[in-house]
Parts: sequence; C-alpha cells; structure tokens
Amino acid sequence: MRDTLIEMPVSLAWFVLTGALFALQVVPQTGVFLMFLLAPYWSIVTVNLGFVSLVGEALFGRVNKAWLLAPALWFGGYAVAATVSHIQFNVLDASFRKQNEGKSVQFSAADTAIVFESKSSSSSGAASHFVRSYDVPVAYEENPNFITARHLAYRIGDRSRCDSIRKDDRYRSSGVNAFGFHENKRFVTNLCVVSGPEDPAGDVVLISEKVERQPHSELLPFDQHTITITQPGGATTELVSGSAAPLQWLPMPVMGCALISSSPAWRCTAGFARESLQGLGAPGAYGSAGLALVAKTLGLRESPASERLASFAGRQAAPNLEPIIEQRLRVTLGVLDRVIADPGAASTIHDYAGLHQRPDLISRRAPEIVTAIVAALDIGHSKSLETGRNLQALLAVLPFAEFEPHASVVLGSLEARSKMTEYMIDHRFLARLGELGGTSLSFLERVAFELRGPKGQSLRTYTLPAIEGLCKAGRDAAHLAERIAVVMNASGRRTDGLYTTAFVALLRLGRPDLADIGPDKASPYRAREYQTWRRTITSDSPSSACRV
Repeated sequence: MRDTLIEMPVSLAWFVLTGALFALQVVPQTGVFLMFLLAPYWSIVTVNLGFVSLVGEALFGRVNKAWLLAPALWFGGYAVAATVSHIQFNVLDASFRKQNEGKSVQFSAADTAIVFESKSSSSSGAASHFVRSYDVPVAYEENPNFITARHLAYRIGDRSRCDSIRKDDRYRSSGVNAFGFHENKRFVTNLCVVSGPEDPAGDVVLISEKVERQPHSELLPFDQHTITITQPGGATTELVSGSAAPLQWLPMPVMGCALISSSPAWRCTAGFARESLQGLGAPGAYGSAGLALVAKTLGLRESPASERLASFAGRQAAPNLEPIIEQRLRVTLGVLDRVIADPGAASTIHDYAGLHQRPDLISRRAPEIVTAIVAALDIGHSKSLETGRNLQALLAVLPFAEFEPHASVVLGSLEARSKMTEYMIDHRFLARLGELGGTSLSFLERVAFELRGPKGQSLRTYTLPAIEGLCKAGRDAAHLAERIAVVMNASGRRTDGLYTTAFVALLRLGRPDLADIGPDKASPYRAREYQTWRRTITSDSPSSACRV
C-alpha cells in the first residue's frame, strides 16, 4: 500500500485543481466572479506547472520514470501542432499572394470615385482608412440611413475646418461630423476626418467584399475575404485576402466561461491561446490586408495624411457641406409642414434635424405649430402625442419675446386637461415655462410634485425640468421652496442631477438656508462647483443660472 502511494505523483494535484476551478466557472453564480479575476487564464499556469513538476518528480526518483511520457507528449505534441499551424499559415499566405499576383486596375483619383459596399462588417471604416492612408481626396461608403443621400463621403480636413464643424450644431444635425485619428499610435492634432451624407458624381470604382469563415483545420481556422473591384465599364477584378492566428509556440491552455451578452448565454470553452491575428495575402489584420491589396491593385502608394499636411492648408475639406445642410433642412421643413397639416401623423425627433438651430424658420410657422400642438393633444394617441412633444421642442428654441405668447396658448391647453401624462410634455418646453412667471406656477407645481406614472410612481425625469422651470420663475415660486427641498433631500449629489437642479433652484428662490441643509452638503463630489453656486447665485441672478 505504501509503495503504491509513493508511485502516485503529487503533481496530479495541479490537474485536480484545474478541473475544480473549471467546474466552479461552469456555475454562473461563482463563475461570474472568477471571470472578473481572469480565472480562464489560470489554467495556463496550473496545467503547465503540473507537467513540469511531474518531470521533477520522475527525475528525482519520486515516481517511476514512465511518468515522463506524459510531459513529453504534452510539450512535444504541442510543439508539432504549433509547427504545423505556422506551416499552414505560410502556405495559405503564399497561395493568396500567388492568386493576387499581377492584378491591376487603371484608376485616377481625379476623375473616379472609390465606393465601398456596406454588406461586410469588415468594410466598415474602409473609406476613412483610405483617405487617411493614401493620397485620395475623397472615398465613399454605402450608408442608407440618411434621408439626403445613400452614401457617406470621407475627406481629410485641416484644423480650421475641423473646429468649424465641431462648433456648429447645424453640421451635426445634418449628419456631418469631424473625427480625430491616430497615426503610428500617435494622435494627429491638426487634422481630422470629415464625413457627411453625399452621393458620388461621375465614374465609380465599386469595392465589394465577401467574408467566409474557413475551418481549414483545427490548427488554423481562418477568415477568407474575397474582394471584387468593379470598374466603371463593368469589368471586375477579384482579390483574395484573409486573416488567421497561428498557435502560440508554448502551450497556453485557456479554460473558462464567460457571459455572451448577444445571446444572452453563459458559455464555457476550452482551447489554446493563439498569436495575434495576422493578415493573409498582405500584411495587416481585421480587414486591413484586403485594403492594402485594393490600394496596390489601384496603383496607390501609402501616403499618411500627416505627411500631406501642406496640401490641406486652406483647402475646403468638403466644399459641398452647406448644400448638405440646406438639403437636410428642406426635408425637415417638409416633415414640419406635413404634421402641421395633419397633427395625428407620426414623427420622431430625428425628423426635425437641423430645425432647432434655425429659430427664424420656426418663428415664421409658430402660430401654425401652436395650433398643431393643441390638435395633437386633442387627438391623444401615442403618435400624435409624440408629434406634439416634438413641436413643443421647436417652440422652446424661440427667444422669449416670441416664446411667451405661443407658450401661453399651449400652457392653457395643457392646464385644461384633467388627466395629465408624461407623454404630453417636452422636457425643454417644460423647463422654459417658468420664464412666463406666475401664470405657469400651478402647472409646474403639478408636474414637479403630483404627476404620476401609470403605476403611481413618481416621474423623476419630469420632476427635474419642472423644478428648473420653478427656478426660472424666481421669487414668484418662493412659496414652493419647502417642497423643492424635500425633493433635493431625497436624492444625492453623485447619482442624481435632480439634486443639483433643486439646489440651484433654492438659491434663486432666495432660500439658501434650505440649500444648506441638504444631506450631501459635506460631499466632496463637485464641491468647488457647489461652493461657487452657493456664493454667486441669488434671487437677483438671471434665469440662465438655472441651467446647470
């Protein structure tokens, strides 16, 4: 009995430990905590340490030397598998390069546009990559999500163009954006990528891609990318690229479970860690190998944007940006005219893009907008109420002199309704009602403290803009200070913007004494800002102080 125990390797405890850890991960209740502790990677240490210690036990005579066969098979067998995996990668890479050899397409960036299809997820960002990496003035990507165009155009812009786009809300509402980017792991500070909805004019070279997962072997699964370049005359050229990750040279067994949010499911796997993903047919992973092939086939040489900085100085990155804005605005005004004529028609906040930055256009239609809001409230179904809220948001951008008479009519319609729901009011419109003074107080009080959801719950999302409205009413709302203090005391600085809004409202209502007794008065969270508000906001402060 004693000899048998001596022959049993103590090293087997490492494998028992590995199995126990994996079993604990299979159970979601314990596995989720182990997942955060990176437990799937612990097996790399426990399994390899088990085999190494088994070698030590055999060499030092602790167990029979026949046990050396197990680590020999483990490390030797894995070395063979890793070698085969790398050989397969090299063979595939050479095969893809051979298929692409000698292929070229006549292309001139001056009179032909590059367009990338959007069917493959690996094509996402391809147009942006091209204008950043090659001397191409513009590249297009299919994008059917815009009303004004079926493509997004990408260009490089200099700092002045980037700043003007970022500071002007008209651009963003029309789908025009400016993005920063990196080169060689460094952020480029004086350039940006400008994107906006625009369809190409003239001749087009269309780049389409099909991605297929190829099992090839268990040692080297890979993705194959079949890229088709379609020239203006219809002639096509096919390229092949892909990506794969060979096995690491040392065995790195990974065993564990993780939450798959897309399913959702708790999924357990076991396998060997691989090297980082590498391109097949050309250098670069995650689709960049295919882009490099496309550029080579089109005769484009790599030219980083930062090295072409001089060519962007003073150049309009996208001279047609203003027409994009005007086109989007025409569509928006068409939606507005439609819902004015039929307040029961469905519309979303996205249908009014660009109009919030043009109070002059809203002012011309303000009387009709007010009539449509009242009619939408009278119709009362979900579509009309959403349309009514969107129209209220338009009124909220008007200057006070124009806002006051129109808002008073809408306020009267809202007050006359015995049953109020949160779906009837826009947040921005609600917050501005306080500027009407005493005439809006009873309605704001009702929304802030009495409005309830379908299950009787307090509608805190409406409480905040209503209290902001009371803040704007100033001294007229001073008699409601105690009720505002109750709301503040029920919230907290760190987790609730309602606390901030109520705090500032109490100051402007002339009740700093109530603001000072908040439960978080000693909290360090944004302490400097709270101290500044406490020192500077009084009942004489302008209503703009209420927006924090």
